[in-house]
Amino acid sequence: MKKEHFIPILLIALAIAFIFVSLMLFLSNEDKYWIKQKLRIGAIIISFTSSMSSCIPFGTCYLESITDSMYLENTQNNEIHLDIIKTNKIKGWIELPAIKYYSFRITDTNYIEVQRDNIFADDGAFNEDYEEFTIKVDITLNAGKYFLYLFTQKKEDQPDSVKSGYSYKLIISK
Repeated sequence: MKKEHFIPILLIALAIAFIFVSLMLFLSNEDKYWIKQKLRIGAIIISFTSSMSSCIPFGTCYLESITDSMYLENTQNNEIHLDIIKTNKIKGWIELPAIKYYSFRITDTNYIEVQRDNIFADDGAFNEDYEEFTIKVDITLNAGKYFLYLFTQKKEDQPDSVKSGYSYKLIISK
């Protein structure tokens, strides 16, 4: 008999025994012997079914989920091409947001900041597993190459280093 078939067959046999013992308990006017047998068989059934529903290997059930995954629409190779005459909006989404505040920073190619602001969920709050947001790029920026950084904190709390957070090349045309 294959190993995969043993436990289901055993559980079926135990279920039949459990039904039989339950019937005998009912007919015997709640005799202590049948109560003891019913509890014993029930405990065996629970121990087998609990081992079937656990994870293999056991540690994988408790791996932390990845939160605050941020994505931007219309990106290719981490580049965003934005024709600022047509639109100044960059749309994106966050999967499994774990905090309430997100922000962005735009720098020129010399890493000099040209814009910094908070990111707000399109529906008003980061409280769902999937939240869309819109970044409004300053329409006065000149055409050229920039860097866009996304952060998991308020704009006031962004680190001085732009090496943390998500980064994209932003190419603005007019």
